[in-house]
Amino acid sequence: MILGLRFNKNLFALIHLSQELLPGAITYSSIIFIGAIFAAVYNYESAILRAHGNSVIPLLFLILSAILNVVLDLFFVIICHMGIAGVTYATIIAELICCLLCYMYMKKKLDILDFEKKTIVLTYNV
Repeated sequence: MILGLRFNKNLFALIHLSQELLPGAITYSSIIFIGAIFAAVYNYESAILRAHGNSVIPLLFLILSAILNVVLDLFFVIICHMGIAGVTYATIIAELICCLLCYMYMKKKLDILDFEKKTIVLTYNV
């Protein structure tokens, strides 16, 4: 993520992206690299659910996320006139919601996620 933010202009130069596309590509990549953490967390949560034998719920959340992404794309581009940045924000919001839905489902159904203050212990003997 940090490398992507730091070197996105260099990467586009490496693939000889045309100058007319460069500003939009930089805008999109700069925002999407920040939101990539939500996609990574969803994939992790989805893997946990599949390991517990549930492949349907992650798929349903992903479908919901895709539909939400389309709706938010239209909202940010047509209503808010945000262009490429709006499309990117829509993607990040949809990924975040998908990530949160998986987390809430796992917290409720699997009882494996316990982030109470009493269960978090810091150790310094590494």
